Amino acid sequence: MQYLALRCKALASQFGNSFHYSDSDPDLLLWDAKQTEANHLCWVEPENSAEVAAVLRVLVDNWCQFAVKGGGHSRHPDDSNSVGGVTVDLNRISSVDLASSQTRARVGAGATGSQLSEPLSLGYVGPRTGSGGVAGFTLGGRHVVLANATVVTVAEQSNPDLFWALRGGANNFGIVTYFTLRVFPQGEVLDLDRSYHINVTDTFLKEAYEIFDVEISILWSGRYAQPVRDPPIFLEYEPDPAGVRNRRYWGSLASFATSNAPLGTARHLLNTITHYPSRELSRRAFEIFREEIHSAANVTGFLPAPITYSIPAGAITRMQERGGNALGLDVERHLIHDAPASQVIVNNLSLAWDDETDDERVMAFASRFLERYQAAARALGLYHHFIYVNYADKGQDVFPSYGESNKQRLIQIQQNVDPLGVFTPHGL
Repeated sequence: MQYLALRCKALASQFGNSFHYSDSDPDLLLWDAKQTEANHLCWVEPENSAEVAAVLRVLVDNWCQFAVKGGGHSRHPDDSNSVGGVTVDLNRISSVDLASSQTRARVGAGATGSQLSEPLSLGYVGPRTGSGGVAGFTLGGRHVVLANATVVTVAEQSNPDLFWALRGGANNFGIVTYFTLRVFPQGEVLDLDRSYHINVTDTFLKEAYEIFDVEISILWSGRYAQPVRDPPIFLEYEPDPAGVRNRRYWGSLASFATSNAPLGTARHLLNTITHYPSRELSRRAFEIFREEIHSAANVTGFLPAPITYSIPAGAITRMQERGGNALGLDVERHLIHDAPASQVIVNNLSLAWDDETDDERVMAFASRFLERYQAAARALGLYHHFIYVNYADKGQDVFPSYGESNKQRLIQIQQNVDPLGVFTPHGL
């Protein structure tokens, strides 16, 4: 600890007001309470790539444990806040510079979703919540500080292997400081919230899967690229008023993404499963959820939310552009049972609660739900190997799910750019 304190002192001498000790300046903003409770020794806020390199040089030369925070939306200690080490907070690298063509934006790694969508009314592939960090969600690459403290520009023309690896390989290669994102004008959008009664589960699933089918045909054709308050394609899905409560909002994407909820007060857990579409499997998942949720009864502040996304063939095809990515997803046409072709379903069990004493109960519930859901998917022949890294729980092994050849390529690229293994679980 005394040795690490000397390294903090060295950073303090270089960074002045951008440097903080944990006991003298505790205002490090993090989403999850478990991360907030992690006791770092000191933290530093570099303002550009050169300063990130200077921080990294001190840390690597002296072999000091550290964590890097973008938006701070991770869920485990040491993800965005170091336990007993140095936390590198990128919040001051948060500029958003729109290109004159208005089709690209250079975004700092400390920016959050609302900082990009709100003032510029832009749409982009990014976090769905305003407080979510662009960096943690994207990790698509542009300016990267490598373990040897050199700053490189990463794109499909320059450093194509590293560019490929960063598109799915997460934070195992360096500290990304800036991203260049494709953007497009985003006007008003419709946000429709429907609360179905438990007795109309089958109706709900019928609607959901019909919309998944529609999604394949309309999302990539641009048929509803313009603002339409009540798209005709969805009118036939209006449910029986006796079985559902509706709330309808119309406004900017940023207004829906922004939340006034305080950061760092709730505890969070996510896990994920991917499978081919099936109303029968989703019905079983609902049953499993209802059966297992009783084990978490009376958990203080418990907010469970099973969230489902479709990844259509069009999205998977676009992933192959600009050199492709490491995810290992290909357009697959598996007509299994009632499954539509050419899409997969990514499910996210999102849990929040208040009290540390309930941690084990919530984690046990999440583990049982996932285990039973996976078993049901395998029994129906619908399980898909892919594990989405941003929703994976601590024990879910992401990179083998990309396929063995992609995993080995990631390992080789990581060793090439970081031979000391700084950005690995066995390094810093």
